[in-house]
Amino acid sequence: NLDRQMYFFYATSMAPFLVMGLALILGDILGADGRFASFGRERRTIGILIATTYMGLCVVNFVWLWPILTGYPISQEIWNQQLWLPSWR
Repeated sequence: NLDRQMYFFYATSMAPFLVMGLALILGDILGADGRFASFGRERRTIGILIATTYMGLCVVNFVWLWPILTGYPISQEIWNQQLWLPSWR
């Protein structure tokens, strides 16, 4: 139960910086390709695995929340599955 209004739309101006920051972090996780780095292919492979897993989870989460984000009618059962945190109920 919220006792005050939340103005989350003010966070919209931070979205481009969040995306750029995530891109920089994922670039660091990926590391340089084997030609310029001393760590070699194993480090790059692990970085690709981590970055791909993260991006895949982001896409799956976006698809899962798509009905909520677009206002598509859903059943009560699906609505209850969408509410992950107890404070959302």
